Amino acid sequence: MDINSIMRKLGGCHDNLVNHVILLIIIVSLCGCSPKAENGMSDIEKYRSRYDWIDPKDNFDRLGEKGMTYEEVVEKYGSPVYEFDDTVIKGMNIKTALPDYDLYPLTLDRDSVFVHRCWWFLSYKTDTYLYLVFESNSDSDKPIYGYMR
Repeated sequence: MDINSIMRKLGGCHDNLVNHVILLIIIVSLCGCSPKAENGMSDIEKYRSRYDWIDPKDNFDRLGEKGMTYEEVVEKYGSPVYEFDDTVIKGMNIKTALPDYDLYPLTLDRDSVFVHRCWWFLSYKTDTYLYLVFESNSDSDKPIYGYMR
């Protein structure tokens, strides 16, 4: 007596299992194992849907500081409490190898963007601070991104 006849006598479990395995193999081969594509969204739209990004239209465009140079902002608020130079390549921060959370949409299509990030604490009582990003290798000395919270 072979295994197939034994399994049939035990209730047909073998045939159901084989059918399910074959069906699973067909589904995986047709659909693949990768996650679903995100309905034709651009890279920027995918990024914005995953991360909390402050669009310049929401805040930066309203800042009076957007038209000021680094020196003018320092003259108005004093030296930043924290600042450093950074590099973004194709939207990815080279230090972390992750999308640069604030500059990604602005630098996605550019090779190397050298930036200077600055924070000014305006009020400890209300936890208000100004964040500005200046592009270091640019002809303009105005900030390219920023917000006040």
